[in-house]
Amino acid sequence: MMFARVRRPSEFLVVGVLAGLAALLLWDTLTAPKQAMERGPLGPSAFPIMVGCMLLACAVGIAVDLLRGGQGEPEEGSVEDRSDWVTWAVILGAVLLVAVAVEPLGWVLAGGAMFYLCVYAFGSRKHIRDLVVSTVMALGSFYFFYSVLGINLPAGVLEGIL
Repeated sequence: MMFARVRRPSEFLVVGVLAGLAALLLWDTLTAPKQAMERGPLGPSAFPIMVGCMLLACAVGIAVDLLRGGQGEPEEGSVEDRSDWVTWAVILGAVLLVAVAVEPLGWVLAGGAMFYLCVYAFGSRKHIRDLVVSTVMALGSFYFFYSVLGINLPAGVLEGIL
């Protein structure tokens, strides 16, 4: 197999970051105390291992593509859009809201608010549908973590109801 000359070696920075994150995640998960990892049918180590393997697979795929000479080509007639900083700010604010509010409000309310704000930031204006879907996602993830992974997320003000 013949490899094409790599024109922009800086593109391998993404490969390095992905591989580094994968290695860190897998190492941290596999070296965690076994007592902390033995809960539920899957246990809390299953998801980080899956994510680490997917990150590693993405790094390998991108590296192979770059070595073969692949590079992104803009679509014909497309104009490069500038970054939408308002969208980024709303999403960052939603994530920070969860970090601050998850203990007092609980995962269902804080996570539901985060899901709703992210959908709003991306341009959806169907508020009722978005609130319903955000609530279902927050409740679903709450019960998934509790029943499948054996991890208790904070219930906050809904303690005793959930």
